[in-house]
Amino acid sequence: MPNTHRDLKHLSSTDLLSLLVECEESGADSRTGVMHWLIDVLRYGFSGRKVRRQLVAAGPMILRNLYYAKYMAELQARLGTIEDALAFNDFQAVQKQVEAVSWELLKAALAKRLQSKARRIFAEDDLWRNYGEILHEYPIVLSTTHSLKTSLSPDCLYDLVIIDEASQVDLATGVLALSCARCAVIVGDEKQLPNVVKEDDKIRAKQIWGTLQLACPAWDFAENSLLSSVIALWPQVPNILLREHYRCHPKIAGFFNQQFYDNQLIIMTKDKGEHDAMHAVFTVPGNHARGHINQRQIDVINQEILPSLRQKGLTDIGIIAPYRAQVAALRNAIGDGAEVDTVHGFQGREKQAIIMSTVDNEIGEFIDNPKMLNVAVSRAQRSFIVVMANGQDSFTTNFGDLVRYIRHQQQLVSISHVSSVFDLLYADYKDVRDEFLKKQGRSSDWDSENLAEAVIRDVLKQPPFADMHLDCMRHVPLAWLGLRREGLSDRERQFVSNPWSHVDLLIYDSIGKLPLVCIEIDGWAFHQPGSLQSVRDEIKNAALQRSGLALVRLSTTGSGEKDVISRALLKAVGLKSEGLRGSA
Repeated sequence: MPNTHRDLKHLSSTDLLSLLVECEESGADSRTGVMHWLIDVLRYGFSGRKVRRQLVAAGPMILRNLYYAKYMAELQARLGTIEDALAFNDFQAVQKQVEAVSWELLKAALAKRLQSKARRIFAEDDLWRNYGEILHEYPIVLSTTHSLKTSLSPDCLYDLVIIDEASQVDLATGVLALSCARCAVIVGDEKQLPNVVKEDDKIRAKQIWGTLQLACPAWDFAENSLLSSVIALWPQVPNILLREHYRCHPKIAGFFNQQFYDNQLIIMTKDKGEHDAMHAVFTVPGNHARGHINQRQIDVINQEILPSLRQKGLTDIGIIAPYRAQVAALRNAIGDGAEVDTVHGFQGREKQAIIMSTVDNEIGEFIDNPKMLNVAVSRAQRSFIVVMANGQDSFTTNFGDLVRYIRHQQQLVSISHVSSVFDLLYADYKDVRDEFLKKQGRSSDWDSENLAEAVIRDVLKQPPFADMHLDCMRHVPLAWLGLRREGLSDRERQFVSNPWSHVDLLIYDSIGKLPLVCIEIDGWAFHQPGSLQSVRDEIKNAALQRSGLALVRLSTTGSGEKDVISRALLKAVGLKSEGLRGSA
């Protein structure tokens, strides 16, 4: 190799890249003749041909290393120049000074406007009759686009109307607001979610569109927001990107800046070296989603993620789910511990931490909507956590890009510890399930019941239950349990007396033959709300509760069965659940 300090110090990264491309495209020995000799002398010095030969002979990897080393040195030099300029001009101090002067000017203008006279008190009808005087006294009006036209007199024409979140504004209400503006500023982001047009309104809009035979697509109510319509109608209007971003941690902002904004944003927040600003959590393998609900992801959020965030002192937490069914299930499970909504409910807002539940077993087109993901990630100030099905980090989805970004940034990627014995029911676990049940023994035709019984027997072997003479029975008729019949309807009494009505499993005292905890196994499809079985379940619940018998329902989509059974049994035998912690 040539002496790098002497022969290559004058070469730029561009020179080295050109040589690399030239050798890869044309071959190492393609340059001959006096003209090429002269070019080599100008580029590499008087020993140019020799330097070039040595560089080429070193091979493409050496050339690439030299290129990257030079390019990094150039970037470091540029960065040093910029940092020196910022330090010399004290950018932070200048920024604070500008803010302070701006506030002083605003306060001075307000004082000049208001201190010279007593404030006038207006009546409600002045909003229409004397709107000019009201605007002189109160020059700024806050309104929705829908009601701006009627906030004051319909004759009022505002000097300036600023419409924020314009991608969420439909054309009809947007035009209402523009109709009372001398000038307008439209603020919005086409890379975030558009307004939602209901299906009935879409149909009506298409009918009107066809009837009027309008030719300009920009006026199509069903397909445009106010923002997209304005951009299409008036491309010559000044379009300014608000580049400075102050909300998100740099690691969080870095993802949507690269993925959706072509690195045009300037991140103004500070990175303090946190390793947990972003976290991808995979559930254990299995198809945990049922319809638009994923109970396993709810359990992961409730049992692992929320406690971790609270331990870090984060209390302002938002949870985003793509489906309203999952939103309702999360709200029911979490209560007031966090705010839960669809991504549309969080647009324009921010939270210290955002948790996103993807719900589906596979990332499909609806979930992978780039605008939806952009809004979800960009709501998080300090922490963004996504909960996904295992193996959904493919190269064909935006969520796959997100997971690879998190890995590259050395943030957290983990597999949840929340599991269920019923995970063995999935096809992927067939061999493991067969081996497990072979050791435990099969006493039922239903593998779900066999698995649950194995968990119960494992619990009964642990302290404090091991010395209590407890046992487990399967398919115990309700008639055997001595249930109280008072207050039961004829239908309920008939159901309880039916010899085929039973509890799936019963934990009982083998000495006194006393029933303690009844256990039911609820398969998702068989026990759906509204089904015949769900009606029977309600009768069984009421009958057992009236007789004071504990009932535990284990859903095949749930988790933590050992813990649930142990707590119910501790309560049944009169012990506090804190005793569970040493044995669960």
